Amino acid sequence: MKNKFSTRLFYLMGGFFLSSMLNGQDFARFPGSFMRMGTTARAVSLGSALTADSNFGLTGVYNPAGTAFLEQRHGTAGHQILSLNRQLSCVGITMELPPTAGIGIAWIHAGVNHIEERNSLGEYSGRLSTGENAFVLSFAQNFSGRFALGLNAKMMTHTLPIYDEKLMGTAVGVDLGFLYKVNDFVHLGGVVQNLNAKYQWKTNAIFEETGTIYYEAFPVIYKAGIKTRFVNFQVLCDVEFVTNNSLLLGKRLNGGIEFYLNENVTFRYGKREEQFGIGFGYTYFKLDNYGVTLDYSAVMDEVQKFNGVTHVISSSFSF
Repeated sequence: MKNKFSTRLFYLMGGFFLSSMLNGQDFARFPGSFMRMGTTARAVSLGSALTADSNFGLTGVYNPAGTAFLEQRHGTAGHQILSLNRQLSCVGITMELPPTAGIGIAWIHAGVNHIEERNSLGEYSGRLSTGENAFVLSFAQNFSGRFALGLNAKMMTHTLPIYDEKLMGTAVGVDLGFLYKVNDFVHLGGVVQNLNAKYQWKTNAIFEETGTIYYEAFPVIYKAGIKTRFVNFQVLCDVEFVTNNSLLLGKRLNGGIEFYLNENVTFRYGKREEQFGIGFGYTYFKLDNYGVTLDYSAVMDEVQKFNGVTHVISSSFSF
C-alpha cells in the first residue's frame, strides 16, 4: 500500500513539473526579478515552493504568516554564485513574539560587478556595477494555534550607473499572507506579494531640465501552496499567478521533495519553470535547542540554460 502511494506521489510530482514547463513564463523584464530567483540553497532546491512552509530564517520572505508558528529563533545566511559576474546574497532572522505572534527581518541583495564602461568611441574607460536591495520586515499573529495571518512591509532600492552619477530607484510594498495547519501532516498557505510596490525614478539630478519622475510597477503575485509531510519526506507545491495592472501575465506551478535520510542529512529536488535544482542539508552541530545546518544546491542557470550551473550555499542556525 505504501509503495503504491509513493508511486502515485511521484507521478503527481512529475505532472506538476511538466505542467510548470508548459505554463512557465519569463517575468524577468519586470521590476524585482531578483526577489523571484530564490534565496537560500534549501529554497532554490525546492523550487521556491515555500508558501505553506514555516520555521526557518527567511520564512517571512515567502509567506509572512509562517513567522507565527516559530518554535524557536531561526537565522539564515546564503550566497549564490551566478554566471556573468552576477551575485545574490541574503540574510534573515525570525523569532517568536509571545504569546502568539512572530516577527522577522531579512535583507536580499543582488548585483552585477565588473561591467565594462566605454565612451562614444568604444574606448574602455573603467568598470561599473549595479545592484538591487530588498529590506523585509515581517509580522504575524496566530489566532487559533492552527491559523495565522501575516504582513510584510518591505523597501526595495535599485542603483544604476549613469555617466558619473548613480541613479537610484526606490519602492515600498506590502505582502499579505495566511497559513493554516490542517493537522500535523498537511499545511495550506496563501500570499499576495508586491501590493502598491513601484520603483520611483528621479532623473532631474542627472538630466537637469529634461529630467522627470518615472514610476515602474512591480507585478502583483498571488500564490497558493500546500505542504504534505510523510514519515521520512515531505512534498511542497505552489501555484503562482503573476499580474500587472489586473492583467494576468502568466501562471506557473512549482514544487519540490525533501527527503530525510536521518536527523542530520536531508536531500532535496525541485522544479521551477525551466529551472531544476538538487541539493542537500547537513546538520553538523546540535545541542538541546541549538543547531547549525549547512545547505548546498546546484541549479541549472536560467540565463545560460543548460550551459551553466548556479551554485548556492547557505547556512541556517536555530537557538
